[in-house]
Amino acid sequence: PFIRTKETAKIIKDKLGIDSADIVYDNRLKELWAGDFEGASVDEYRKFAGSSLQRFTNRPNGGETAYDIKRRTTELLYEVESKYANKNILFITHSMPAWLMMAGAQGATPEEAVNFWEGDKDEVAVGSVRKIEFIPLPHNEEYELDLHRPYIDEIMFTCACGGVMKRIPDVFDCWVESGSMPFAQFHYPFENKDEFKNNFPADFIAEGIDQTRGWFYTSLVMSAALFGKSPYENVIVNGLVMAEDGKKMSKRLKNYPEPWEILNKYSADALRYYMLSAPIVHGEEMRFSEKGVDEVQKKVIGRILNVLSFYKLYEDTNVSAGNDSKNVLDEWIVARLYQMTEEIEESLDKYELDR
Repeated sequence: PFIRTKETAKIIKDKLGIDSADIVYDNRLKELWAGDFEGASVDEYRKFAGSSLQRFTNRPNGGETAYDIKRRTTELLYEVESKYANKNILFITHSMPAWLMMAGAQGATPEEAVNFWEGDKDEVAVGSVRKIEFIPLPHNEEYELDLHRPYIDEIMFTCACGGVMKRIPDVFDCWVESGSMPFAQFHYPFENKDEFKNNFPADFIAEGIDQTRGWFYTSLVMSAALFGKSPYENVIVNGLVMAEDGKKMSKRLKNYPEPWEILNKYSADALRYYMLSAPIVHGEEMRFSEKGVDEVQKKVIGRILNVLSFYKLYEDTNVSAGNDSKNVLDEWIVARLYQMTEEIEESLDKYELDR
């Protein structure tokens, strides 16, 4: 199987003046071993093997699959890279092994390898030269890119200090990156310094009580460590919504009504008012009840809509808008409006949402 490649190697050796001692023969560069189809026509093998993708799994009796070729050629590639670092290496092989070595160099799956192969009109033609874009990648046994352990632990880099860089065993809590949000969202300190200073600390943040050990905690720790102060001045904490029976809401148990059905049936305002009037705004649990939303819709939203309908029915289009009426009832309505506005502003300044 190496007659043609040996002839090619000799021609290149003579042209480039390469020492014969630098030419290495390795059985892993051989063409596909077709087993029972050795000596048969190419068409017979292709009829059995099927598509390019099917060749990864369709194994002829006593022969190889594309997986086998990819493993042996990429194994050789990694060995050569390790042994001859920073050297120019020329592999002389056949079309299929060349294709699968390049696929292995990229950590490609069979599907990706086929796209790489079939999307190239020239394939790896006889006499062609291809540059392999390759750096060692964390990979599984099939030389497919896999960033998980234990494969990532095998990747090491040379450090300018003369040492070796590798993955450390410690892992940050995933909330650390969320806790970095107050400054990371502005890419501070690398840019947007004024924008960061104008928005830090935040007036308030709002999340569920489960974030006491999550976002609330990690953002406080990160900002206290980096800037010596809290990243927020106030915290609004909501409790957890449970099913009407007090259990955790579960798709499996189907112990809660569909949200869109609630919105379509009672309106978003009814749901919003119901939630704001529940203990959940004080960080306590609430048991969600559709009857509660129905009651709010009838007693609050429905009444407001009835008032609007009544006004529309007797609306006098000749009267211009204004608040200069001396009618005692009008003055009382305006006074109550101002009183309500003042109470709402006072409550919002204290972050009391249920007032």
